[in-house]
Amino acid sequence: MIGKLLLAVAVANAFLVISIHTHPVEQDGGDFHVAQETHCVHDFPKIEDIPHPVQLKSVNSKRDKRSPEHQMRIQVFYHKSVDELSKIQQEIVRAQKLVKHRENEKSQKTVLSVSLIKLMPQATVLLPLQIVPNAVSFWENALKVRRNVGAIHLNRKCENNQYFMAEDDPTQYCKNQCVETKCGEFVVPEEHLKSCHTCDSFGRDCKKVTDEGPGVNNTDFVLYVSAIPTKQCGESIGEQASTVAYAAHCQQEIEFDRPVAGHTNICPAAIKPDEVQGLSSTFKHELLHALGFSSSLFAFFRDSRGDPLTPRGSDGKPPINRKLQLRQWSDKIIKEIERTWKVRSGMVTRRVSVMVTPKVVEEVRKHFGCPTLEGAELEDQGGDGTALTHWEKRIFQNEAMTGTVHTQNPVYSRMTFALMEDSGWYLPNYDLAENIEWGKGLGCDFAQKSCMEILEMKDERFPFCNTVMQSDSRTYCTHDSRSVGSSVTLADFCPYIQEFTWKSTSQSKERGTRCAQAQNAPVGDNNYALEQYGNGTRCFEQGGKWEQKSCRTLKQWKRYGAGCYPYECKDGGLNIVVRNVSLPCSEEGQVIDVRLKSGKWLHEGTVVCPKCEDICSNCQVQKQARTDPDLFMDDVENTCFEGGANGLNGFFSTFGFSLNDNKKR
Repeated sequence: MIGKLLLAVAVANAFLVISIHTHPVEQDGGDFHVAQETHCVHDFPKIEDIPHPVQLKSVNSKRDKRSPEHQMRIQVFYHKSVDELSKIQQEIVRAQKLVKHRENEKSQKTVLSVSLIKLMPQATVLLPLQIVPNAVSFWENALKVRRNVGAIHLNRKCENNQYFMAEDDPTQYCKNQCVETKCGEFVVPEEHLKSCHTCDSFGRDCKKVTDEGPGVNNTDFVLYVSAIPTKQCGESIGEQASTVAYAAHCQQEIEFDRPVAGHTNICPAAIKPDEVQGLSSTFKHELLHALGFSSSLFAFFRDSRGDPLTPRGSDGKPPINRKLQLRQWSDKIIKEIERTWKVRSGMVTRRVSVMVTPKVVEEVRKHFGCPTLEGAELEDQGGDGTALTHWEKRIFQNEAMTGTVHTQNPVYSRMTFALMEDSGWYLPNYDLAENIEWGKGLGCDFAQKSCMEILEMKDERFPFCNTVMQSDSRTYCTHDSRSVGSSVTLADFCPYIQEFTWKSTSQSKERGTRCAQAQNAPVGDNNYALEQYGNGTRCFEQGGKWEQKSCRTLKQWKRYGAGCYPYECKDGGLNIVVRNVSLPCSEEGQVIDVRLKSGKWLHEGTVVCPKCEDICSNCQVQKQARTDPDLFMDDVENTCFEGGANGLNGFFSTFGFSLNDNKKR
C-alpha cells in the first residue's frame, strides 16, 4: 500500500472576473450616454479543480534557493474558440471594406447582413495577434524568475481529487482513475501532462496507466486562453453588468509554490470591435492576478530566504479560511489595522486590511511621504470578488491593480512591482514601473484619515471634491487636468473626479474623455462647447451652460462644466485656445466669455482660467485683464443672430435642450 490518502477539503484558488458596470450620466439630443467603469470580481472554483503541485527542476543551487535571475517566459496556447472568433473578425473586415467601396461609388447605403451585425459584438479584436502578446510581453520584460531545467509537466486531475503520495516519491497516484484535466475552460492537452498513475481504493495495485507527454519546453508559465460563452460570462452584478474576462492560476510548483499554469477566458458577447485598448488593459490586469496578485496566492508568499511567510500544516500547505474559502495568510503578509475615522455621525472605528510585506511597505511610505505608514491598504468594498485582492481605490485611484480597471490610464506602479517581489517568486524590473501621481507626497493624513477630515482641512493639494456632484450633467476636470471627469463615490464614498467613457445608444462607438486622444472629440451637435482633443490640449473648467443660436432656434445644453481645449504658454502667461482664437488669462479664476460662430450656429459660453503655474513653466506677473466685450466675439452684427434672435418664435425644446426665453448676458 502506498502512503496516505489525501482528500480535497477546501478551495485553494480563485477565478478573477472582470465586469463592466454602467450607470446613466446624460441624455442629449436623443442619445443616451453612460459613464463606464470596469470592475474586477472573484468567482471561486472548487478545490477538486486543483491538482497536486508540480515538480520542477531548478537551475539554482540549494544555497541560493530563491534568487530570480532569468527573464520570465510565458508560453500561450489558444483554444479553438479564439480561432473561430478570428475568422468572424476577418469576415467583418471584408464586409466593412465592401461597404466603404460602395459608398465611394456613391451607391445607396449598404447594410451588412443580419448575421454579421449579430456577430460584431462578439468579434475578437485581434486576440492572438495583439492583445494577448502585448500583455504577455509586458510581464515577461517586467519579471525575472528562477529558471527551471527541462519541460513543465502539469499534474493530472484525479477522480474527486483523491490521490496517494508515498514518502520520498513525488509521484501522484490517483485513487481508482485519472480524469480529464482542465485549466479553466481549457482541456489541458495530453502532451502537457505527466503520466497517469493509479492505485485501487486501498492504495494497492498501483501502476502507470499512461506515459507522460513531452511537456511544455522553454517556459516558466503556461497560459491557456479561450473565448467561450460560459456561465460566468452570463453573470452580472446588478442589472447592468456584463463579464468581459476572468482568469486564475490552476497549478503551482511544489518547491516554492509559484504558479506555473493559468488561464484566461474572454467572454465573446462582451467584446466590442472598437475596444482594443480597454480589452488590452483588462488582459494585462488579469494576467498579473494569475501570476501572483491574488488573495488566493497571498498565503503562499515567501521571504527573502525562500522560507514561507505563513506557517504550514502537516500537508505542507497554509491553513484554510473557511469563511473566505481560501488559504489563510499570516500577519507577516496582511495585517488588520484599526483606525479612528470621523464621519457625519461622529467618530467610528474602522478596520482595514494592510499589505505589510517589506518592499511594499518601503514603496508605499515613499509614495505618500509617510514614514510611519503600516503598509498599503487593500480594497474593502465590492464583496468577496473585489475586496482583499486589489489596492484601495480611495488612496490609489488609477493604479492598475485597484478594483476598478481604468480603461484610459491604468498605471502599474512601483508598489505593485514590490508586491510581486515580496511574493518570493519574482525580481521585477522597476524601470518599467510607472509613476502614480494620486496621493504622491500628501502625507499620512491622506493615506489614513477619512474623507470628511481631509475635506475639512481645505488643503488644495488633496484631490477630493469639495462637494459631491449634485447632477449627472455636471462634469469637471480631473486633478491633473488631462481629462474631463465625473464625480464618483466608489472609494469609501470619498468624492473625487475620474475620467470616464461616453456612450450613445444611437451609435456603437464609444468615446473617452482623455484630452490627448483625438478620437475622443465630440462631433456634430455634441460639440456645442467648441472642444478640441489631441496633442497639446488640456481640460479647462467652464463657467456655466453653453448655448447655440441659429436664426430660429436657441439651444441651452444641460451638460456642462469642463471641456478640452488647446492652450499656449507665451508672454509669461497662459492662453486658452477656442476655435483657433487665443484667449489670454489674466488671473486664476478669471471667467472668459466666448461668442464664436461655427457653421450655422453661434456658440456662447465661458471658460475659466486655472492657475498659470499649474500648466506653464514660465509664468510672470499676470497681464491686466482685458474687458473689451467684443474681444472674443465673431462679427455677428446685422445678422439674424443679433437683436431679435431672442424674441423669435420657433424656439424649441428637445430632449437634452432647455428653453431660455429671457437669456441674460
